Amino acid sequence: MRVQRQMTNGWRVISTGFQQGAWNMAIDEALFQAVADGQAPRTLRFYGWSPPAVSLGYAQPQSDVDVDACVRNGIDLVRRPTGGRAILHHHELTYSVVVSANQIPEGNSVMASYRWISRGLLSGLRSLGVDAQMSRPDDGRYVAAIPGISHGAACFAKAARCDIVCDNKKLVGSAQVRRNATILQHGSVPIELNRGLSRKLFGKSGELQNAIGLSEIPGMKDIGFSEVEAAIRSGFEQELEGDLRDGELSEAERRVLQQLVAGKYGREAWLRRTWGTGLVTHG
Repeated sequence: MRVQRQMTNGWRVISTGFQQGAWNMAIDEALFQAVADGQAPRTLRFYGWSPPAVSLGYAQPQSDVDVDACVRNGIDLVRRPTGGRAILHHHELTYSVVVSANQIPEGNSVMASYRWISRGLLSGLRSLGVDAQMSRPDDGRYVAAIPGISHGAACFAKAARCDIVCDNKKLVGSAQVRRNATILQHGSVPIELNRGLSRKLFGKSGELQNAIGLSEIPGMKDIGFSEVEAAIRSGFEQELEGDLRDGELSEAERRVLQQLVAGKYGREAWLRRTWGTGLVTHG
């Protein structure tokens, strides 16, 4: 049974707290499937990671991260359903958006969807006093976000031409996957960057000279997870169409996510894979 029309015109907002990497990715995919199948409204989710984790891009080689260093430092390791490069999820807020491509007023291209979602993110960050901008496609300081082309192992090593930046440094890193005209985009909003740990895990590309965390911005030293979540939620409410209503995972979504943890994200075979399928990924 498909969701009622009044639900699809609004946003369901879900805060799932801090979860293991496999659970976080399984939840995002369960939401993705539900929206794609017409069983759930477009959804905005907020979450964190416990323990800290490295997420690999969909087709990224596992060799891009020092697995032994992850084990020594208590870092979880998981592969995302989205493209792009590896992210150390430590002191950060992570968001995910699941929406039908035909609900994006600016059009359903990859860049149009990035710009549309970024409106909510930028509004929220600016409400905190952050001078955040979306990097321009014609700005030569940023690399082109071309699927399949690597610019180092770590996502935050360099900003792409669709990322949110502050002081010309990457502040938010996001990635997408599409299926059946439905988009899943999730992204990392670092509160504090652990550069020392990042170097241990990613080598030279983990130096993060071109990245910035919120706590490094003047006046933001004591910013916390809940404050950032509230600001971004408010930004979505102000900038994007539809009311935001608190929600939770449905029983069907819970069943799917448990299956995904057991059969996909929690399995070594998924973590070690490097080949692609019919999913269209961007990051």
